[in-house]
Amino acid sequence: HEMSILELADGGDIELAFAALRLCSDDLDEVPISSGSNGVDSGGLGMQERRTASIERRINALASLRSLHGTAPASISAASGAGGTSSSGSSGLIPPDYYGPSNITRQKRRDEIGRALVDAVPVVPPSRLTSLLQQAVKWQGHTGQLPQVRELWDDDNNGNNDND
Repeated sequence: HEMSILELADGGDIELAFAALRLCSDDLDEVPISSGSNGVDSGGLGMQERRTASIERRINALASLRSLHGTAPASISAASGAGGTSSSGSSGLIPPDYYGPSNITRQKRRDEIGRALVDAVPVVPPSRLTSLLQQAVKWQGHTGQLPQVRELWDDDNNGNNDND
């Protein structure tokens, strides 16, 4: 959720980012902030900063910086930034450590999240989607949600039984 909210704000939808932050605040606060590569360093104050407070602080810093400079969001002003990266002219529009410690870029943060998800998301055979869609259509025909599909299915099955 954190990355999505930060990217919404970076894209210029600050109000939507704050709304999403309010919706996800309970879930975000359950995950501790680490001082590692995926989190924001709490500065060694001894007290753990809430994740929602950290995100809110970063969004406010971005909004202040953009209003101070009177500029468009980095994603808009970087006309053809490939892969979600911004041009060198718009990179100053994002506060330091906005996407993570050590001034990590948006794409590097996305890559880190992708690598972390590889272990959590199982790989399924390519034919699995096709079989799920077939089962869904059969079920909809069986329950009468798609009467035309049921008629075609019955016709095909009756025709196959005649040939056996």
